[in-house]
Amino acid sequence: MTDRPHGSTSRRDPRPALRRLRWPALVGVLVAAVVGLLLLQRPTTYTSTIDVVVVPAKAASATDSAALFDTLSRGQVIATAAEMYAQPRWNPQAGRVEVTAGNIAPSAVVKVTAAGTDAAAVRSTLDQVVDTATPEITKVLAPYTVQVLQQQPSAPTGKGFSLPLKVLLALLAGLLAGILAEAAARALARRRAG
Repeated sequence: MTDRPHGSTSRRDPRPALRRLRWPALVGVLVAAVVGLLLLQRPTTYTSTIDVVVVPAKAASATDSAALFDTLSRGQVIATAAEMYAQPRWNPQAGRVEVTAGNIAPSAVVKVTAAGTDAAAVRSTLDQVVDTATPEITKVLAPYTVQVLQQQPSAPTGKGFSLPLKVLLALLAGLLAGILAEAAARALARRRAG
């Protein structure tokens, strides 16, 4: 005969298993919260671009224009223009918005790009840089002239993680941390057991 009371079953009490999962679950939730906060604080970066082209001045004769285009095709004049657009002296918001420029090979086009966390500041800074720098760069590059190919910079586009992706990444980090905490707890329990 057994000492079990009438009607009892041989099922095990699930509470010890739940207690054992309490700490890994807590670790997972804490890691998910920390990762989530870090991801939510990461701002979206906006970029806007405008293209300019370097060409021989209209006053150049046909013979001079051919020689000027030959020199232009070597890339040094375009590289100089790009370097000048990227100089911080044109950027009124140098601490908030970064302005870069580079030539689009094998053309005489320079792409001027502004990037920052405020879309309106990015666009206005790019406008100011191009408006201020273009006349000065044209003077420096004479007998070449710089012409803006677009009336306005491109609309700022945002780059960064979307909110659902941030939440998913935080949950995955929490799940992974919980699994690792459970594995560590089991390994420690086995080591203690002998």
